[in-house]
Amino acid sequence: MTKIIGLIQLKGGSGRSTVATNLAAELSKQKTVCLVDADYPQGTSAAWYTVRQEQDKAGALMLTIARNHAELIEKVKRLYDAYDLVVIHTPPRVAELVRATVMISDLLLVPMGPSAAELWATEDLLDTIQEAKLRSWWISTSLKGTNQ
Repeated sequence: MTKIIGLIQLKGGSGRSTVATNLAAELSKQKTVCLVDADYPQGTSAAWYTVRQEQDKAGALMLTIARNHAELIEKVKRLYDAYDLVVIHTPPRVAELVRATVMISDLLLVPMGPSAAELWATEDLLDTIQEAKLRSWWISTSLKGTNQ
């Protein structure tokens, strides 16, 4: 069964790109992994993946881009059962993409540095997570096609 890992943080510069890309690369050594770059148009994960391909280091890792929450849901539906793991790299703001990622993820990782600004952003993120938990059952059931 596919597991979905979401990388979320409302503050920019917190390390989401670094964690998402390195986590996906390491996990792809043992599992089939698709990295979803939803931090578009910045596209750090997509650029990183292109460099890995040029160096012939992409291996079993695949990449796709999601430009909005609807595209993210559709792509994850298609990836589901095709990969062991899907790693989603989100943008640094409260947006529908982040809410959708919270709702569909089995595990959320929130990179955080030692600054007060990152603590404040994470506090705001907790409200988004609570809101998303109320809707997550419906999304999970729809995405995974089960009657949970």
